Amino acid sequence: MVKAWQRGSRELLKDDLNPSLINEITTRVLSNRYPAYSQHGGIYDALKATDGMMYGIQNDEVYDAMDLFEETEGVDIVPAAAVAVAALGKAVAEGRIGRKETVLLNITGGGERKLEQEMGTFIVDPIFISKNITESEIEELLCEHLKRD
Repeated sequence: MVKAWQRGSRELLKDDLNPSLINEITTRVLSNRYPAYSQHGGIYDALKATDGMMYGIQNDEVYDAMDLFEETEGVDIVPAAAVAVAALGKAVAEGRIGRKETVLLNITGGGERKLEQEMGTFIVDPIFISKNITESEIEELLCEHLKRD
């Protein structure tokens, strides 16, 4: 999408959507084979209407943003959130956002490593139950499970 946006094009070319690159992306959760870019009312239109900008963030920039956020805020963040941090950094560096402006950046997936260090995490074995189970069978199953723990 970044390449199409830089060309000023609504249309995504075949080279813009290279599925073989997905395994090289640190934040695969953000990748999409069929992004809502070209559709009317999609990303292209939203960026045009708001005089927006799109940034391509490289893997090393993701890790740098993760480190910067943790050093600054004291909380670790996941790579997908670091993409937003890195893009914000580029916007500030380009002067698209002033250093004194207030920006709300929605960071999700933060604090996982800190939580693990401070509280620990537990692996929970799931109990698979048939949808046809009776209430008394559920009660018996749960009581047996709770007695073991």
